[in-house]
Amino acid sequence: MLTKSLIDMLYTILIYFVNSISVIGIMWVYQKVRNIKISFIKFAVAILFCVITYIFCFEILLAPVTQWILYDCNNDILSWAYVNITNYIVLVSSIYLFLEKDIKINLILTSILWAMYTFLLFGFNNFLYLISSSGSIYYLLLGILMAIMIALLQNFLAKKLHLNEIMIEFEKKNYSYLSIICISILIIMAFAWTQIIIPKGKAEFRLEEVMIIFLVITFSIVLVQYAYNLLKIKQENEYNQIVLHQQQLYIQDLEDIQQNMRAFKHDYKNMMSSLYLNSKEGNIKKVENLIQGMIDDFDDTIDSKMALTTQLSNIRESEVKSLLFKKITDIYHKKISFHLEVLYPLHKNKIQTIDLVRILGILMDNAIEEVEQNHNDLTLLILQEENSLTIVVENYVEKEVNINDINNSGFTTKKDHSGIGLQSLETIIEKYPNISHKVSCRNHRFIQEIIIFNS
Repeated sequence: MLTKSLIDMLYTILIYFVNSISVIGIMWVYQKVRNIKISFIKFAVAILFCVITYIFCFEILLAPVTQWILYDCNNDILSWAYVNITNYIVLVSSIYLFLEKDIKINLILTSILWAMYTFLLFGFNNFLYLISSSGSIYYLLLGILMAIMIALLQNFLAKKLHLNEIMIEFEKKNYSYLSIICISILIIMAFAWTQIIIPKGKAEFRLEEVMIIFLVITFSIVLVQYAYNLLKIKQENEYNQIVLHQQQLYIQDLEDIQQNMRAFKHDYKNMMSSLYLNSKEGNIKKVENLIQGMIDDFDDTIDSKMALTTQLSNIRESEVKSLLFKKITDIYHKKISFHLEVLYPLHKNKIQTIDLVRILGILMDNAIEEVEQNHNDLTLLILQEENSLTIVVENYVEKEVNINDINNSGFTTKKDHSGIGLQSLETIIEKYPNISHKVSCRNHRFIQEIIIFNS
């Protein structure tokens, strides 16, 4: 038989164990949403830091305050606010130290995940009362399973609500710290207040809780999904405007080639006359210089553009062709050496055209931003095969890149840059199980390879 002291100690240990699993779940989902990959040891240290910090700060250092607020003041609103805000502060601190330094994203995303966790916990906890009383060890043992189920459900909801894409869009906005803090606290307390509104005299199953939980979850999903759909419509409108502008540039460049051909044809007779006179007088060196000048002028004004136009003619998707033409125009304006190869006609692949355009745009933008300062070179290879499409972008980098760092959120090879592009790229790729993404860096050449399989 276990003594009462041993039972109490086991009960306390189980409480901390359940809480630790809950912290693991929240940080795991945070990593998934932000596409952060850290070592198991670092993740374990982050969990340990979070649990110890909470115990030390609020159960030892501020124990009298905690005791008074939770048990003596008899104020539900103050108690719920204190529990949620203290847990939120410790989570934000731990995530900042071990997962992500972007404090704005940290504040808003942690508030969403914590609110989601507390509400799911409240719902699952209600059903546990049907099986066991809240003061028993069996209740806590079932709580371990409950904490694991909540983490899995959080991850499922985060995917369905497109939290990763919403956070990327949020990151582009320049909200003030004050507004973000206010929004975060409102998100946390909105869910906490739901628990206060539900009448609850003792620990037992209550149908009112089930109904309110169902309604709030449904409302939250509909609201977030509506916001996401509005965001997608805005992105598609912007995308259509960009495509229209790029097509106009493409037509303009074709007209420039035609105009240059007319000018070249107009000067052709004069150049031939000059060559004839110089050859008749025996000025062979001058003839050679004139011919070389003609070739160089043709290369600069016509031949290079015609070569690119020939490569682009292999791309049958007008949106992709327009995007590439826009990027090529930017490349020439920035005096970057560029080589393009499109092997075989590009046709429809098992990926949405808008996502293919976004992938190409991100790869090209990253490469252009890296090499534009030193006017170095970059290469784009597009290889369409029967069962796959391969896209390879290669560019010069000043410093060798540690490939292991690329999967970290915010990674970039450029100074004063947020690294949103690479994260957006991974977000798109994760939507498709048939896409392979390989990255390598050797001899100051940064290479990204995307393979889209069609079978």
